[in-house]
Amino acid sequence: MKGNSEITIRPIIGILGGVGPMAGILLHTKIINKTNVKRDQEHLDIVHLSLPQYIGDRTSYLLELQMTKNKEPTIKNPGIGMGKVAQALSATASSLNTNALVVVTCNTFHSPIIFNEFMKEIKRINMEICKQHKIEHQKMPSIKQSIPGYLYIHHMVELTLLFIKQELGINKVGLMSTTGTRNTHLYLEIAINKFNLEIIEIDQEYQDELHECIYNKQDGIKTLSLASSRVRANFEKYVKMLYAKGATAAILGCTEIPIVLHEKKLFGVVLIDPVDILANTLIDAVDCQE
Repeated sequence: MKGNSEITIRPIIGILGGVGPMAGILLHTKIINKTNVKRDQEHLDIVHLSLPQYIGDRTSYLLELQMTKNKEPTIKNPGIGMGKVAQALSATASSLNTNALVVVTCNTFHSPIIFNEFMKEIKRINMEICKQHKIEHQKMPSIKQSIPGYLYIHHMVELTLLFIKQELGINKVGLMSTTGTRNTHLYLEIAINKFNLEIIEIDQEYQDELHECIYNKQDGIKTLSLASSRVRANFEKYVKMLYAKGATAAILGCTEIPIVLHEKKLFGVVLIDPVDILANTLIDAVDCQE
């Protein structure tokens, strides 16, 4: 590359939030807290876009899609709306003459029917960026090529399962998630097909209750952005249930759940926060470019 296509500054971290909004804040906070610096200028560059009005509820979309037997639901595919947010991120990165390492802070968003639509938008954005800089887009360019505005997507679910396989060395893991994530077998299929991991979930009869603890309009996690005593007691029950089924570790498979279960370990079960794994991965990825 020549001229203004060359960059010497580090990439920015792009947080595509608003799904729910508190999860993006938690990731942003974790990155700051995990970065060992002595002055403001040493902190990593983060662009956090929390634009929930553009992105429909992921679980509602999936459940309506299931009820209408794959006919297009009234809710627009959230992947399309998030694509618009990604376009704004790309424009911001381009104006700063750098690229972006991008994450979406929602587990259910990674369900294939949503995430694949999102990736179509990302491919379109990146192809346009390459066209502007007269670069062939036959395969993803290296981050070190530093194409201004180019977006590198990090898949939260795959990174979480990779961490479990490589760092914990276990062959089965518990999972607590929204009904949308559970019904699409998101973690289950990736765990089996890519990592040879067994997923253990809470009893089906308690799934609606777990989901309601997240969405309840009086004391749900999304409503309060904190844990009511009822919700905390229920999640303690789910952890014990997973332990009884043989899980020594459990994925907090909705980005709101760590608000309730903030411990590293509870009742003999290691609690795995995908947002924490994202923070570590992004910090390492930026460090590799410096």
